[in-house]
Amino acid sequence: MLKCSLVILQNENHFRNVYFWGKIYGTDHNYYISYGYQKDALADIIFYYSTDCVKWGMLPSSSDFDSSSLKYCITPFSGDPALLKDSQNGFANEVVLAPLIKIKEEDRLAATISLINDEAMIVPRGALFKNVNGVVIENENFRGLNLEESKHLESYLHYRIPKNKWSANLYKRADFSYEMDFLDSIDGDVPKGCWSLQYEDGGQILIVRNLFWPGMTFIHVIGTSEYYFNYTGDGKKNIDVPFML
Repeated sequence: MLKCSLVILQNENHFRNVYFWGKIYGTDHNYYISYGYQKDALADIIFYYSTDCVKWGMLPSSSDFDSSSLKYCITPFSGDPALLKDSQNGFANEVVLAPLIKIKEEDRLAATISLINDEAMIVPRGALFKNVNGVVIENENFRGLNLEESKHLESYLHYRIPKNKWSANLYKRADFSYEMDFLDSIDGDVPKGCWSLQYEDGGQILIVRNLFWPGMTFIHVIGTSEYYFNYTGDGKKNIDVPFML
C-alpha cells in the first residue's frame, strides 16, 4: 500500500524520484514521512507526511524559530497534525522562562524532520553530483565505496545545503573534486564519536548511526551503488551524547 501511494504521489507531483524517509511514532497515530524532487536533488526537496500511508500532506517549511523551540517540546507526538500544544518560547540560558505559546504539531513535525536532516541525513561520497549548470543530480556512475574508503568519516556527506565554504572542504582531501565534494563531510561533527560505524555480513554491509538521533540508520552495501537512509523513532534528540562519550 505504501509503495503504491508513493508511486501516485510521484506521478501527481511530476517528481523525478520519490523516497520513503522514515516513521515518527505518535501516541494515537504514527507519522510516515516521504520526500521527492523534480529537478535538483538537493534544493528542490519537498517533504510529505501521512498517518495512513495513503493520503499525503505537504509539510510546511521549517523556520529557525520552530527549530529553536523544539528543546521545549518534551511531550510525545500524538499523530494529530492540527493539535496545538503549549511550549516555552525562550532560550536555554534565560533565568526566567518566557510565556507559554501554542505550537501546532504539524509545525513541530516539520521542524523535527528539518533538524534530523540537517544533523543526521547522509549520503556516501560520490552519490550526488553537481553538474556544470549547478544542479545537483544523482550520480548514475556511482559504484559505491570500497572497504578502505568506508572506514573514514570523510567518505560520508551531509545531505543538506552546505554550511561550510567550498574551500574548507577543499583542504580536507588531496583528491578533492568540487563536483562531488561540495557537501559537508561528517568528520567535522562535534563531539568526536557522535557517529558509529559497524559492519555486518562479513564486512559487506556498512551501518552508520548518529548517536544524537536514536533510530537513524544509514546502510551501504560496500562496492555497490546501493545505500539507504531511514529514521524510525520518537523524534527526540539525545542531548546527553557529550556526557556519554
